[in-house]
Amino acid sequence: MATTWNHAPAAARVSATATTGNRFGLIGRILGAIENYRTRIATLNELHSLDARDLADLRISPYDFDDISRGTYRR
Repeated sequence: MATTWNHAPAAARVSATATTGNRFGLIGRILGAIENYRTRIATLNELHSLDARDLADLRISPYDFDDISRGTYRR
């Protein structure tokens, strides 16, 4: 008898190590939160280094920085 494989959609086939927190439990979630915080701070620092002309070229304002750093910015 042939063995059949469950072909789940790509979103359901994410490995346990690919998602933050599943591999190491609480420690993984804490490390993931620290990584997200550092990424957010680095993004904010880079955005604050832009001058008014660069911001105008990108069509963003300093009021958009928090949304951009969180990944929730919409035009």
